[in-house]
Amino acid sequence: MTSDVHFKGRDLLGLALYLGGSCYSLAYEVGRFQWKAKPENKGKLHTVGLAAWCIHPNYFGDLFTYTGWGLACGTTCALSIPIMMIWTFVMFVVPNSDDYLAKRYPEQFPSYAAKTATLIPGLHSKVMSQILAWVGTILGAGRRVAQVQCCV
Repeated sequence: MTSDVHFKGRDLLGLALYLGGSCYSLAYEVGRFQWKAKPENKGKLHTVGLAAWCIHPNYFGDLFTYTGWGLACGTTCALSIPIMMIWTFVMFVVPNSDDYLAKRYPEQFPSYAAKTATLIPGLHSKVMSQILAWVGTILGAGRRVAQVQCCV
C-alpha cells in the first residue's frame, strides 16, 4: 500500500484517535449495560454519562476509531471511510435509531431528544448535521477524484 497522507506524528495521532475512540465507545456501552442492569432503571431510557452529551455516543466514538485507523493506514482512501460513515450515520443510521427509541420510550425520548445533541456533542441541529455530512462527503470525494486524476 502506498501512503499518500504525510505529516509528522501521523501514526501517533492515528493510534491515539483509534484507541481514544474505541475506549469512548466501550465506556459508553459498559456504562449503559451497567445502568440497564439495575432494577430501578428497568424500562427507562438511558440518558446519563456519555449519553447526556449526545444520543448516540457509540457512533461518535466510532468516528474517532475509524479516523485513527485511516490515519494509521496513511491513505486518503482509508480516510474516506470515516467521512462516509458520518454521512451514513446522519442520513440513515441515526434517524432509524431515533425512530426506534421514540417508539420504545414514547414518554421519555421526545424531551431527551429536544435537549440532547444527536451524534456530535454540542451540535443540536439536524439540518446542520446533514449539511456537515454533505460537505464532508463532497470535499472527501472531490479530493479523491483530484488525486486519481493527478495519478492518471
